[in-house]
Amino acid sequence: MFQLAGRGVVPFLVGMACFPLAVPGDALTWAAGLVAVLLGMLVSFALRFLLALSAFWLLDGTGVTQIVWLAGFFCSGMLLPLNVFPGELGRVVRVLPWSSLLQAPADVLLGHADPLATYAFQGAWAVVLLAAGRLVTAVAVRRVVVQGG
Repeated sequence: MFQLAGRGVVPFLVGMACFPLAVPGDALTWAAGLVAVLLGMLVSFALRFLLALSAFWLLDGTGVTQIVWLAGFFCSGMLLPLNVFPGELGRVVRVLPWSSLLQAPADVLLGHADPLATYAFQGAWAVVLLAAGRLVTAVAVRRVVVQGG
């Protein structure tokens, strides 16, 4: 966890030196941002759980992992803010679950999005992905054969 937090320190400091820093001034916005981050973590778990379940059918999950990682990197706002994606592409990436991970919490924290609408969006993706994970788990459990003692 500390390694993950450390990776963002240098880019943050460079950005802070080049651009004005915009952080919320009130505790309510920080709390709303924290809720959005927690919901983003739930969606992230659900995505990674579905990815892990692919191991029931694949001999090597490296390719699927890389594709999902690349999609997440591109569609979460980690590469570029989703606001700068043009036209239809921008609309599509904003409705994918990956936008719940980074862009949605950032929008709430910066006051660019309605927190309740963002929570509903993130919550809907969490429910859909966790339900899909439950369904895939049920199918996978029927497939597994354990031998030995």
